Amino acid sequence: MHTKIMCQHLGSLQTRFDEPPYPGKIGKVVLQYISQEAWQLWLEEQTKLINENRLSPLEHDDRKQLEQKLIHYLGLAGYLDEIQQK
Repeated sequence: MHTKIMCQHLGSLQTRFDEPPYPGKIGKVVLQYISQEAWQLWLEEQTKLINENRLSPLEHDDRKQLEQKLIHYLGLAGYLDEIQQK
């Protein structure tokens, strides 16, 4: 049986990750507050952003831009501040 969390992006009880789907602090926040379902929505949005803006995840600046979009899309900014203060 999959563990459920209250997903902060979807606002409902959803399936939790067993391990962070992303490295670093962002991954820790996603693991704690974001569901697998919401992450899948982000991946679809990320694909659109990459295609529409011709971004390359291999390029540092493009990766940083995608990371900022990820934080905004999933509403993680406040949670990242919380982790930095701990």
